[in-house]
Amino acid sequence: MTLELSGDEPAEAGMRRLVADHYQRFLNGQVPPQASDLSQFIAKLHVEST
Repeated sequence: MTLELSGDEPAEAGMRRLVADHYQRFLNGQVPPQASDLSQFIAKLHVEST
């Protein structure tokens, strides 16, 4: 998954829902980051090796 934030105010709630859905569907029950700060949240996202 690739994330790209654009605009003055990113749709943070929608992005967090998409991330939660991805974790639920593809990462075998791992819990998405719980960081309240958006930059910390993104920094803690699971990185899949290719």
